[in-house]
Amino acid sequence: MKNPAEVQTIKTASGSTYEHDLSNGRIRRLEGTHNPTPRQGADGDWLPYEAIHGPLKEAPLVVLWSHQHGRMTVTSPVVSYTNAEEREVEESAPIPEAQTRPVA
Repeated sequence: MKNPAEVQTIKTASGSTYEHDLSNGRIRRLEGTHNPTPRQGADGDWLPYEAIHGPLKEAPLVVLWSHQHGRMTVTSPVVSYTNAEEREVEESAPIPEAQTRPVA
């Protein structure tokens, strides 16, 4: 089943807590101050995703669901998250913006 060393915990500004199973490509909401959206399913239910963007502090987590083709969830900004070893991640520098140049 799940390996605790491959699961990270994510907390959002709205008070929701998620677990992200890195090795099996699935995520679940554990709790929140508001009801989960129908796309997220019931609290505690693991759901597979097609793609995920994040987590990054102060940015929303974006989940593209594999069970609902083309549907996605955008959370409130992430306030904290752990790495797979359950240590809180400290972000020391922002991710640089992509650099583009004209194609010749």
